[in-house]
This record gives sequence, structure tokens and C-alpha cells, in this order.
Amino acid sequence: MFSDEKPYSYDAEGYTIKSTEFLMMLNLDSWSIETEKKIIKRVKTEEEARRINHFFDKAAIDLIKLDDPNLHFYVGEVNGHPASYGRYLLLDKTVCFLSDVFTSKIHRGKGIAKALCRKMLIDAKQEGAAKSVLASSQTGHPLYLKLGYRDVTKMWVLKKQL
Repeated sequence: MFSDEKPYSYDAEGYTIKSTEFLMMLNLDSWSIETEKKIIKRVKTEEEARRINHFFDKAAIDLIKLDDPNLHFYVGEVNGHPASYGRYLLLDKTVCFLSDVFTSKIHRGKGIAKALCRKMLIDAKQEGAAKSVLASSQTGHPLYLKLGYRDVTKMWVLKKQL
């Protein structure tokens, strides 16, 4: 649900608020490109994807979608091991949708997610993206603000009561 105000009618419908997120946007035309001195790679092979999934013990990289020409998966590494991952989807070749950005707890606060996002945005811009959008958790919100994203609206994520 999109709204800057907390929804009040959800209880009667059998829902509770799960979390508050932010719909954010970044204009890539005026965005400055700065590279980071971190190891960020685009994931291109099934072998790489399986290694990353094994390391994080979850399906961080969707093997079925690995060959989708509009969907690109990335990994940030520290000492040769995965530390962060993310992806972007090109929508109509002009909008980049960043999603599923994650950094392991032991590597948070070290600039890896920032470098990962910058690399994805640089590549998306080179592919013709003029804007980037994303849905941010409260945890990731400060990172995206530092990258130049602005809030479009709050989103209330609701969960069906059992």
C-alpha cells in the first residue's frame, strides 16, 4: 500500500503492518559516476551463481533467470569470498530497477553495498537507463539516500493475519 500516512483500515480487513518501506528514485542523467576500490563482479555463469548461492545458503541468484538479457546479477567479494549481492532489471531499456541488495552482517558498514550499487548503476546507465527505482527497507534507506536516491512515497507492507 502506498501512502505517506499510516493506514488505519487494515485491521478490519485481517491484515497487520509487516514493515514500512520506501519507493525511491534516482535520475541517472545527472548522477555522477564514481568507481569504488572494491571487487564487484557481474555473475555470468551457472557455476558462479551456484557458488554464491552455496555461500549464502539460499537462492541469492536465480539460476533460471541467469540468461535473461534484461536481468543482471552482481556479487561483491572480500578476500575471494562473496560478501554482498544484488541485481537490476532494465524496464523498457530506460529504467533500472535495483532489487535484492544484501550484505552479510560481518561485512556491513564497510562500503561493499555502496560499491555494488554504484557498479550496477554504472552498468545500467551504459545500457541506456536514465532513471533507477527501488523499494527500500528501513535498513537500506540511508545507503540509497547517500547514493542520491530520493523518496517518492512510503509503502506499508501488510501481512495477512492467520
